[in-house]
Amino acid sequence: MQLSVEISKDPLTSDYIEPIKGFIEELNKEAGLHILTNTMSTQIFGEYDTVMAALQRCIRWSFEFRPPRWLSHSTTALGGRRHDASACRK
Repeated sequence: MQLSVEISKDPLTSDYIEPIKGFIEELNKEAGLHILTNTMSTQIFGEYDTVMAALQRCIRWSFEFRPPRWLSHSTTALGGRRHDASACRK
């Protein structure tokens, strides 16, 4: 099953740019994902198991990088048989 996830990391302190960039860099290390980033969120497209494993690893990395109190996560997921990530590039 294909999955698309949109994740936003909302800063609770003024020192947030480096950890957010680091999180996105960690996501980009994952093979088999299509990742789009903009100023408000990051969209992740791929096979369900691949996306979920990447999120688990990267959120854990984020919590180890900085304690969870500095940032809140907001996530929306949409699963289905097929999606076209190219439509998001327009």
